[in-house]
Amino acid sequence: MHKFLTIFLIFLFPLSSFTQLFIHDSSYEQGYRKELSLTGKWKFAIGDNLDYAKISYDDSDWSFIEVPSFWENQGYPGYDGYAWYRLTFQVPPQLKGLYLYLRLGRIDDVDEVYINGYKLNQWGYHGEFYHSSLGMDREYEIPPQLLDFKKHNLIAVRVYDHQGSGGIYQGPVGIFSRPATDKLLLTNLTGFWKFHRGDSVVWASPIFDDTDWDLLLAPCFWEHQGYSELNGFAWYRKHIHIPAEYSSVKLILAAGKINDIDEVYFNGVLIGKTGSVDPLVSEIQGISTWRIERFYEIPEELIKWNEQNVIAVRVYDYTRTGGIWYGPLGLTTKKAYERYLKRTKNFDNRGEK
Repeated sequence: MHKFLTIFLIFLFPLSSFTQLFIHDSSYEQGYRKELSLTGKWKFAIGDNLDYAKISYDDSDWSFIEVPSFWENQGYPGYDGYAWYRLTFQVPPQLKGLYLYLRLGRIDDVDEVYINGYKLNQWGYHGEFYHSSLGMDREYEIPPQLLDFKKHNLIAVRVYDHQGSGGIYQGPVGIFSRPATDKLLLTNLTGFWKFHRGDSVVWASPIFDDTDWDLLLAPCFWEHQGYSELNGFAWYRKHIHIPAEYSSVKLILAAGKINDIDEVYFNGVLIGKTGSVDPLVSEIQGISTWRIERFYEIPEELIKWNEQNVIAVRVYDYTRTGGIWYGPLGLTTKKAYERYLKRTKNFDNRGEK
């Protein structure tokens, strides 16, 4: 039904008159490769304090708890509310360069995840707009900038349990890679992007000064990073050096999944878009477009070899969550993309709208 609706909407609302060869709707549960198990004893404390996310926080007096397992089964019967988990770990240096994911299984009910003090992502909402993500498998891309491959790293997980059982209760728990994605990307663009709410065509320009813009993690919903209640337009920008050794292949930008509508510019030129920012049709298109992986071919004449290039992404979010929310993000080749298509099939039902 979803696939039929997507095809029907694309027929009604052509996606682009520009290069739009590579829109892919992927959801095949590709085989993950476990690189590091995080199952076992974690530090644990009930209550809530955002300082618990900091590397410098002293958790020496915290208790230990088994992960995965409900906390009610480990000495905290009947407890509802906030609790924190902390774990230090080392990343083997041979994992550097892989596209890594933190998988935390299922969490009852809401979680916020931090790595080395930086908020990585979250599922669900607590507080006034409470929404449980009890049945969701937690899977978060890890920007390579957040990891230290020479020293210890810290994962801190803030959990809110509304009622009943609570905690990180069901695996798998660990750091994983995905062979399909590892073989896809030449350059991984997961990590910090410049970000600004609002809308201006000037922001597509490669010479625009974005030094005073905020830094946001991508992929990650912008509501999870301090922009709650932001609906409408916002822009992402990324400066990227492209080596001349890539000039022998056809380059494609993997722009991840974007909620809801996007226009992508490379060095100031629109290279592709998914959906229409026309408010009369964006709500209808948002039913399907937020699930689609974006792949846009980069015209060779736009690329500055051995120099800085600028990617600018204009996003329109109709309602609820918005932004570049799921990968892969990076540069790939046409041949690698075609191989990726063969590995990733069917419809992706990850996420919540």
